[in-house]
Amino acid sequence: MHLKLNISILILSLLLLQTGTDDFRSRVIFKKQKVTKWALRSYQKHFNGKCLELEIKEVTVYAFSIENFKRSPEEVDTLMTLAREKFAKVMEEKDKLMEKGVKLQVIGNIKLLPEDLQKSIADAVILTKNNEKSVLNVAFAYTSRDEITNSIKTIAEGINEQDLEADDLNHSLIDQCLYTRQCRDVDLLVRTSGEMRFSDFLLWQTQSTVFYFTEALWPEFTLWHLLAAIFYYQRCYIRTKILKSYFQEKTPTISDNKRVVNFLSKVDKQRYQELVEIQKSRVV
Repeated sequence: MHLKLNISILILSLLLLQTGTDDFRSRVIFKKQKVTKWALRSYQKHFNGKCLELEIKEVTVYAFSIENFKRSPEEVDTLMTLAREKFAKVMEEKDKLMEKGVKLQVIGNIKLLPEDLQKSIADAVILTKNNEKSVLNVAFAYTSRDEITNSIKTIAEGINEQDLEADDLNHSLIDQCLYTRQCRDVDLLVRTSGEMRFSDFLLWQTQSTVFYFTEALWPEFTLWHLLAAIFYYQRCYIRTKILKSYFQEKTPTISDNKRVVNFLSKVDKQRYQELVEIQKSRVV
């Protein structure tokens, strides 16, 4: 079964910390740091590798919102430490990652992160940039508002530098300047924890996406929950296909505009060069 899906998981693992207490929805007693580590272990045990087995091409997870910088310094420091550990683990197991052909992409404003974490992210992204079997997108230091704002700024700079003309501006160009430029369209978005809000996650990219809501908290999310979401997507497939075709017909094409194509190529080179410079930088 080859699904060819891009599944986005709005896990919002920070929900584990939102109650302001040490309980896990009054069912499991842990300290906050232990709860978060439990969530990460659950991801590795129940979800990591399952998408590869199902031949799902691309998965996006919402790991850290820019809004979460407003939390207490203790919580932010804990999450930054966990992120350091995870990216360090990626580099330790790089041979396995390369063997499986997993491409890691981080979408978000990583310049907001500590310098050492920026470097770890750059190392992992550059290491896996040519892998093609599957893609894991990690939304880190991300919100849709920041992403759309950054896209508009990128286009404005292009106009100021005369790489673009004002008439080139349309929603296709905005789309191509988002952090998700190198990502596939989102087919299915899974929202865990019984929440009915999207927490500023991929708002631009989900106009024809199937949304699936589950009461399961992220550490409880297993292969069976994933399969239930996929079955729900299959039920909606025909209607979704019609909707996507409609939007595609209404979407302005930019491939015929050589000026825009050259500009986007320049943007790609600049973004990659920024990662290279971060990778080469010395962390004090």
